[in-house]
Amino acid sequence: MNISSNLNPVFRDPDKFSLLTIPDVARVYVIRLMDPKEQVRLALSTKKMENYIRISNIRYFDYGEVSLEENDFDIQVNHGRIPSENSQMTFRTKVQFNKKVMKPWFNEDSSVAEQAITVFKRLQATFHCEETGITFNINTPAIIRNVLDALDNLVFVALGKNNTTVETLNTIMEPYKRKREISVFASEMPLDYYHPNRKKVLGDQPENQGVQDEIRQLDEKLAKKWSFLCGWNTSCRRCFLCGTTGSIR
Repeated sequence: MNISSNLNPVFRDPDKFSLLTIPDVARVYVIRLMDPKEQVRLALSTKKMENYIRISNIRYFDYGEVSLEENDFDIQVNHGRIPSENSQMTFRTKVQFNKKVMKPWFNEDSSVAEQAITVFKRLQATFHCEETGITFNINTPAIIRNVLDALDNLVFVALGKNNTTVETLNTIMEPYKRKREISVFASEMPLDYYHPNRKKVLGDQPENQGVQDEIRQLDEKLAKKWSFLCGWNTSCRRCFLCGTTGSIR
């Protein structure tokens, strides 16, 4: 569907019609027939259309996530959750937008983190996301802290494949909230990492010092990349938060 031509109030093509000249009921019906990518692009086209889509409750998404880098960001929205026996979320529809596409919704003079926050909030206001998350592909605690303060109701927080530090880990652990999943995918991790919130993340899961020592020895011998997952409906993999073991990557 050609969005730009549909917004044109003048009929230049007999095979096309203008969204701005048809009745509200028909207009909402037409917009709902669009796929999610077209709907978001339509909302980005003008402030008037953004407000119209928001007020009309055109659609919602099951999950939305921001991926933040030093000089870039992208946003993915998913819909149609597929039931799964494990904790991994899978969806029938996945749509991703990069910073360039979302340009109408942010101030170019602001920082990348501020741009990502602004866009994600406007997206949620226009197309409600039932659950939201973020992946930080940066290693700057101050930026991470500011983003977590601004986006308060996240169910998923992850650190990307950076060599993380104790300070960065503490930054995502300190504002932990119930049922929030915390994931770290790092090529290196501080040995014997500890944070007081680990029991809040892991619940009543027992510690196992013997297993923890065994894992530490393996890490010293094997220079392999690894990750740990902990928290919301997940089990830890080689995790120094609780000592639970898992498969070695």
